[in-house]
Formats: sequence, structure tokens, C-alpha cells
Amino acid sequence: MFTQYDNRVTSLNDLVSTLHLRHGVNITKQALDQRFSEVSVLFLKQLVEKFLREILPKESELEQFKPFKTVRIKDSTCFQLPKEYVDVYPGSGGSASCAMIRIQFEYDFKSGKVFDLSLHAFNDQDQTNTIETLDNINEGDLIMRDLGYVNMKYLQAINTVCAYYLNRPASNINMYEKLGNGDFKKLDYCKIRKEMKNNGRSAIEKEVYLSADKSIKTRLIIELLPEKEAAKRIRNAKKGAKKKKRQLSKNYINRAFLNLFITNIPAKLVETKKIRNLYRIRWQIELIFKTWKSFSQLHQIKQMKIERFNTNLYATLLLILMNWKILWEAYSWYWEDQGVFVSLIKFYKRLVAQQSEIRIGLQQGRDSLTEEFIKLFTIPTAMIQLEKKKGKLSLLEILLRN
Repeated sequence: MFTQYDNRVTSLNDLVSTLHLRHGVNITKQALDQRFSEVSVLFLKQLVEKFLREILPKESELEQFKPFKTVRIKDSTCFQLPKEYVDVYPGSGGSASCAMIRIQFEYDFKSGKVFDLSLHAFNDQDQTNTIETLDNINEGDLIMRDLGYVNMKYLQAINTVCAYYLNRPASNINMYEKLGNGDFKKLDYCKIRKEMKNNGRSAIEKEVYLSADKSIKTRLIIELLPEKEAAKRIRNAKKGAKKKKRQLSKNYINRAFLNLFITNIPAKLVETKKIRNLYRIRWQIELIFKTWKSFSQLHQIKQMKIERFNTNLYATLLLILMNWKILWEAYSWYWEDQGVFVSLIKFYKRLVAQQSEIRIGLQQGRDSLTEEFIKLFTIPTAMIQLEKKKGKLSLLEILLRN
């Protein structure tokens, strides 16, 4: 769990050598190989599940979160695997890798509590996962997921339990305005874009109905993108369409000039101008995945027996969870005690650098471990503080801005 090595090149002999050098353990590589088994996989998997069940969160005091019981953010990250794993982790097929893995991750932005950290085959898509994970949504939760998770069943389930959603709608979700005579008219994005541009409006809100049967009424917040950003989005869309030998419709192109957000949060809880900033919190999960791949090297592996791979992966996930808990405590402590918002990447780097000392502290007992955490929580704030990027709001400003 604590050993730092490169899975692309590390051999069983390297592991045996590390065990002897660091821990005084003498074992042959054949004996070590035997210990990578279904039993070791199950043991580490159960430790991850135990962590998720029993580690209690700490609630955020930020004002804008008070209307919500939790602020749940979910996404997945994928990476290729050696082709020998295709029976366990099938990929998309075709010209892509025949073996890929998908890791689903969901956490509460208010407390840091992790709801889901699970391994799936790549072809277990987000749309499938969203249907399978509707049972644990509760009244008062705010759910923010990428558009790949958003479908009508997902939105209906959230409405049914009196929870809240804030999402970008998938392009296959049709939206309709209700006319004065009771008829419905499909949104004309060309007209909307033109009116916003002519009237100098950067954002507007509409009441719309979703799906063919108009069964879901929702708030739609529309934001006009800068021309340069929209042009980039259209170029990427055209490249994707060309690969699939399709043409982009005029309505699709005009929609690409707009950022669309749908939500059932009442306007009295979150007004129009604050919706986008609230949704930007969801993008933090991309930083989380970046730290996993940069510092834990999840995606860097060579072919090995599947039991060794799975054991190693669950051990890495367990370490990630432990680091996550420490990071969240740091978020809370530095903000409440010093008024400083911690940079996820800066603090994670420091945490990884101190990993060996933390392991020794765990072995030696509470006093030694406490000493290591004192070092970690007395870092000069300039070394770990979140910096403001020119022309962009920092996460702290997003959270605290009126």
C-alpha cells in the first residue's frame, strides 16, 4: 500500500528486494507471487468498503450549502490495460484498446464523505451506472454529475425523492417551451442565441419541459459562450462527427454556442446568476482524477497476473482514500483556523512526499503519528495555498462570492 514504485517496470524480484531492504522480510519471488490471489484481492476490496462505510465525515459550514443535505459529485475515469485482461475488463472494441477499466467515484463536497469508489469494465457506461445507483439518493441531496449520467429516469428518480439535481443536459434530451395556448414548442437555439446576442444578455433563464411527453418541468439556465470558446467546441464536434460519418445539424451548431444547465433547485434557494458557479464545483473532480494519475500512477502498469494487478489496484485505492481523508481535514483546518484555502494538488504532493514517514508513524504508535501530522499541518501556508489564476475565479471565490 505504501510502497512507491513504477508498475510499468517493477518486477516480483524488485518487490522481494524492497521487502528485505525496508522491512527485513525474507521471501522468494515465487512465494510472493502465490500471495497475490483471490484472497488478497477480496481482503483489500473489503478494506476499501469498510473505509467507505465507517470513516465519518466532517460537515462544511459554508452558507450556500446549508439548503442541501449533501452536495454529491460523481464522475468516472478510465485507462487502458494490457490486452490479457480483456475477459475481466473488456473495452470498447474496434480500434480502441480491447481491455480498459473504469473507476466510478462519488463524494460529498460538503463533508468529503465518499459514496462510491468502485471498479468496472470500460463498457459499463455512465448511463448504466446512473440507473444502478439511484437507490441511495435521499431527500435534500443535491446531485451533480456529468452529462453522460443524465437521462429521464435519473431526473425522475431525483424528483420522486424530493432531492435536487444540477446538470448539463445531454444533447439527446429535447426541451420544450409551453405556449400561452397550452401547446408546446421545441426550443430554437438559433433564435435564442440571436436574441441573447442582440440584447447583450450573457445569461437567461427559461421554464422548460423535458422529453416527448413533457413529464418533467425544470429550470433551464442558458449562458452565451464567447465566440472563440464556441468555435473550439464546434471544431471538436465536427471532428467527432466526421469519424462517425455524420453531419452536424444547424440547431446542434447553434446549441454549441450556449452553455445549458438544468435544475430543480428553487430560485429562492439558488438564483440564476449563481447556478453556473455552483456547477463549477463539479469540475473539481477532474483535479482529483489528475492527482490520482499523477501521484498514484494508477494508469501506469505492465502485464502481470490479474490477481496481482487487482490486489495492487485496491491497495492504491485504499491509500488514495486515506490521503483523501487527510486532505479533507486539511481543507477544513486551514480554512477554519487560518482562513486559507488549500490547493488540492500542492497539498497532495506534500502528502505523498511524507508518505513513508506517515507509515512509520502508524507502526510506532499514536505519539509518532501525531508528530508526523503536526509537521503536515504546520506547513507554511504559502507552500500549499490555492493561487488565483489571472482572469479566473478561484474555487474559494466561487464558494464565497455573493
